[in-house]
Amino acid sequence: MVDEKILTTLRNVINNSSHLLDLTPQDFEILHKNADTLQEWADEIVKSFYDKLYSNEGALKILEGIPREALEKTLKKWFLSLLNGKPEEDFWITQWFVGLVHIARGVSNDYMLSMMSHIQLKFGELCFQEFDDIKAWQIFKSFKKVTDIIGVLIVEGYIDLYKQAIEGMSGIKPA
Repeated sequence: MVDEKILTTLRNVINNSSHLLDLTPQDFEILHKNADTLQEWADEIVKSFYDKLYSNEGALKILEGIPREALEKTLKKWFLSLLNGKPEEDFWITQWFVGLVHIARGVSNDYMLSMMSHIQLKFGELCFQEFDDIKAWQIFKSFKKVTDIIGVLIVEGYIDLYKQAIEGMSGIKPA
């Protein structure tokens, strides 16, 4: 179960971000409608992602002791889940927890957001190679909106954990 305070934060982040990014259920439909083609890109996106991470000394320290194959399998599963996700609370809660797992492993926001952008850019590149410009932009824009909100959830999760830690250590209340 998820704490009600966390759910309130989660709902606020999703509502605010969805409004500001103009995310609609149609964005999820666009991804679903094109999922057969988009799923074919999973291995290429995952390889590009980990090739980039494994070329960074700081990332190597974070990844130490974790088999690349296991990481690739997890990222591929996550990517595929985006293509078939639904704009429902359970989907967003899962994304929130993905962020928390990364925080627990010591992955800072600079890595999280940079690598989310890496995925978005690779996805966009493949969109424009595969589809005409109008359709490519439509698909890319839908994917970017969903993944931008996931990025916001990750950052908010990070901030929320820091606030809780400060409260716990100092007794200082947010008010």
